[in-house]
Amino acid sequence: MRHEPPLPAGTPLPLPRLARHDGPAFAGPVPLAPRAIAEFNDLLHELHPDAPHVDADAVASVARWLMELPPDQGEALLQARLGRLAELQALVADPDWAVEPALARRIGRMLAYVERVRDLIPDDTPRVGRLDDALLVELAWPMVAEELEDYRDFQRFRDESGDAFGGHPTRDNWLQSRLEEGALWEQLHRVRHQHYVDYGPLEGGLGVLGLLGRGVGLTLQGAQSVELVGGVAQAAFAVFFVGFVIAFEPFHVAVALECQDVSGDAVQE
Repeated sequence: MRHEPPLPAGTPLPLPRLARHDGPAFAGPVPLAPRAIAEFNDLLHELHPDAPHVDADAVASVARWLMELPPDQGEALLQARLGRLAELQALVADPDWAVEPALARRIGRMLAYVERVRDLIPDDTPRVGRLDDALLVELAWPMVAEELEDYRDFQRFRDESGDAFGGHPTRDNWLQSRLEEGALWEQLHRVRHQHYVDYGPLEGGLGVLGLLGRGVGLTLQGAQSVELVGGVAQAAFAVFFVGFVIAFEPFHVAVALECQDVSGDAVQE
């Protein structure tokens, strides 16, 4: 199954992916020197080796499409891509994140190209001057997409839990925390989906579980099988269970319940 590459904006620019090999190049709003096209492709594939090759016809095609749009709409499309560069600048500059040096260098190369005024299409060209910059960002985006997604989660982690690390948790702190959370929920998922036997509705008399109310089915196999059925009851037990796991044993839970058989006559009484 083919997966589309991640994008910095909602939809991709309409870049033709098949190069033309016959006839003259399409007419575009600006001339594109073969050497400049070659340098653009060299940089693009240095940043992201799996990126498609871009030829003059493809750039001219997108430029003409952009020129046909209302000016405000065309500018918004370019800024939707170029505006993401601020996130990359923050990622590289954040001492708490400590991005890998090789990736930092590639991001630096991308930023340096975008800051150049004279590149494939001079930046002062009306309407399309930043098109090559936006194309570079979009086509090289898979290089940084996963790292940026992790960094955004790290920022949330720092906002929520940073006080526990003196306000400056590190990338390793974030990673360790997320691994522990993943292991915990994997254990909860595994325990919850083990086979169970429905003993009928619980009407109290089982301590904390009695507070969960109706709609809870519970049994034990090997003192380690829990199944919850029901909306509110399921959420309530999850809160209790996570607290129990954290307080006593992070990843291995043994629950023992002593169930009393209640006769039909006793229930009637």
